[in-house]
Amino acid sequence: MADETKAGVLLLSQIGMFNEARLHWEKFIEPMIHGAINAVVNKFAEDNTWDVDFDLGEDKKRWVTPPSWRLEDQDADPEYKARFFMSSINDEDDYWIALFCDKGLGGGEAGFAFNVDAKKFNGKNAWKAYAKKITSELVKELKDRNYNDQGDGEFFLPIHLDAEKLANAWEKYGEIDDDFDVEDYDFSDIAEDECFDPVRTALKTIEDSISTFDKIMKGFGTK
Repeated sequence: MADETKAGVLLLSQIGMFNEARLHWEKFIEPMIHGAINAVVNKFAEDNTWDVDFDLGEDKKRWVTPPSWRLEDQDADPEYKARFFMSSINDEDDYWIALFCDKGLGGGEAGFAFNVDAKKFNGKNAWKAYAKKITSELVKELKDRNYNDQGDGEFFLPIHLDAEKLANAWEKYGEIDDDFDVEDYDFSDIAEDECFDPVRTALKTIEDSISTFDKIMKGFGTK
């Protein structure tokens, strides 16, 4: 029997439990974990005076970047030559939390992706052509910091969370009731839990690798 058929049989035979689990996941667990990660990223940005617009629940609001990458005379509605977006690779519409915990169906991962604004580099084709000339020394610097070279000048820094540690954090901080509202909840306590240290480590890695990315972009001709 195919895995998909087995899964369907199991879900349908336990439809009540599955429905309860799905509702609990979407109403409580997912917002709690997402909110904690949002808090970690936004605190890092605040502590280091980085620019940020980060919310795992919003497709276009998942980025952080050093202020040095902000373009001049763009204070009101700034643009940036590059940013780090929370992204994923090899995912199959998996939940973010599954990707963070190495449980994606296709072996997918979640993490931060270095992303240049191609318009600031004469377009995608120009950037891709230049990316082939990035020196092996600079690529090695990034690989040594656990970035994956995705080609075309794209580099991906995975974040791996421990599911058991997340469960322990939920046991400590997950005492919420049916009136839970993600907009009003203070995530500062759970965000300090050790289970989110990999997110803090990734952000520190990004901070420490800015000089390498500066060299890469300067090689194209940017200031």
